[in-house]
Amino acid sequence: MGGRRRPWAHRSVPAHHGLTTGQLWSHAGRFFLATSIAGALGLLSGMSHSYWAMVAAAAPIAAPDLSARLQRGVHRMVGTLGGVGVTAFLLSLQLETWHIVVFVILLQFLAELFIGRNYSIALLFITPLALLMTQLAHPVEALSLLQLAPWKP
Repeated sequence: MGGRRRPWAHRSVPAHHGLTTGQLWSHAGRFFLATSIAGALGLLSGMSHSYWAMVAAAAPIAAPDLSARLQRGVHRMVGTLGGVGVTAFLLSLQLETWHIVVFVILLQFLAELFIGRNYSIALLFITPLALLMTQLAHPVEALSLLQLAPWKP
């Protein structure tokens, strides 16, 4: 290679942000415990999308400290509820399949634009993105898609 070093060669792997092995195991245990409990409660509740409880439990834990976790949890609740409202509005428009595809592309772009800036605002786009993709894969009545548990009139 003529004496030139590859830019990636001989670099040390960064430490896990200064965490000890015990702290890493503790963090992994929080993820395991939170997602396991959320998954069990989701299944027991009869929610139609019970696995979403596991995602909702894992998202705040990824933040670095308790304050950031609490903030992310609040952002998650506010953004998800707002996102369900956005989805309700979009589905009220009686969309055709190609409309949904265009909205999925637009929502993905907006989610990527805001995810690093404000998690709550990003969820206004992530939630309808997930729900519209679900609608594309398995079309159901809008009310069934928007509620937690199977609708029983």
